[in-house]
Amino acid sequence: LFGQATSNADDQILLAKLELELGNVRQASAIRNRDLGKWALSREHISAALQSYEFAIKDVQDTLSESTNSGKEHINSETKTIQLQGRLNQLSLRTTFAMELAENNYASNNGHQIRELVEKVKLLLADPELPISRKTVDARTHYAEILMTLAKFKSEQHHNNHDSVTQLFKVENLQEDSFENLAISIKQAHEELKNFRAEANAVGRLGELYIDVWESTTTDDQQQYAQYAYKTLEQAIALSTLARAPDIRYRWHYQLGHLLERQ
Repeated sequence: LFGQATSNADDQILLAKLELELGNVRQASAIRNRDLGKWALSREHISAALQSYEFAIKDVQDTLSESTNSGKEHINSETKTIQLQGRLNQLSLRTTFAMELAENNYASNNGHQIRELVEKVKLLLADPELPISRKTVDARTHYAEILMTLAKFKSEQHHNNHDSVTQLFKVENLQEDSFENLAISIKQAHEELKNFRAEANAVGRLGELYIDVWESTTTDDQQQYAQYAYKTLEQAIALSTLARAPDIRYRWHYQLGHLLERQ
């Protein structure tokens, strides 16, 4: 009976992972069709992707409860990771298309959904039973990146009356939460995982955040943030080299060049 329960749980986890992948494919299709100007088709893929992520979360909810009772730690870790990825992907998708949804009159609840998802992901990341793994560290870094995007979006669109924009004004402490989550990602990647790529990714995002603060502030601290950004991006480039990750090293080189050009 116990073996059968474990097998069923493993099957549900596998199904949930497939749903996550399907959602990612649909999200990529939504972006591609948006870029081609095919908004109606893009919106169909948005809805389908959101549904796939929801199915993935639902697939593991019962499994999570059962695994906790039966003491299957590895299943518990898998399900918590999948829940985090599903909610984060929903938040990423809604954030990516926030302006398009507003401009095409589909913004009635998108801003509200973004606010709810920000809080849901925050709670999932705060779960003491969430495993420290490459997936969860990268997820936390991605969450910080989304908060950075929302902070800029909120700042740049403050004159826009669309619901998806005005609802974002009620999301507080976006930059502060970004700093906090990136600090945790860097610490976990360095001390727990000893993974140069995950650390380089988080450190580079921190450099980008310093650039955002530098560009948005007019206080006497502005030049100090530019120095923070410069030093942090240099560190990210060094870590990318150690990780043998030219793809992300290129990004941090670009950001460093952008910073020097703006100065």
